[in-house]
Amino acid sequence: AAAAALAAGRPLGTIPEAPPALTRFATTPPPTEAALRLDFDAAAARAAEASRPATEADSLAERMWLQIQSMVTVRDGDRVLSGAPATVVLGAARAQLTAGDLAGAVADVERLDRAAADAMADWHDRARALLDARAALAKLAAAD
Repeated sequence: AAAAALAAGRPLGTIPEAPPALTRFATTPPPTEAALRLDFDAAAARAAEASRPATEADSLAERMWLQIQSMVTVRDGDRVLSGAPATVVLGAARAQLTAGDLAGAVADVERLDRAAADAMADWHDRARALLDARAALAKLAAAD
């Protein structure tokens, strides 16, 4: 019943001897993978924006050039030649999420630079909480 509630995003209720990863969702609805998928693009856009270099000290021409570069990302494999540095990492995370690999997406998000990671913190924390709850539930089921 707890696994079905977790998958549906419903509170899990009281589970005897449950670890904190599960008790936090006893009366609070857990995040769902579907909601995380829906929220990813907005969070990724904020992260990409936060990852862009500061331009306050640059001349108008330099700022305009950086703005143009930020609209298009040019890559050589995993290396960003032009654009927000977080773009490649976020693209990999999006691909993992699209493929149904939430753990892989979270691992990719954990590779972001500080500014981008801060922008993705809410999404990351909810995704990590879901993964931790799934793992805790699987461990409880295996112990029975």
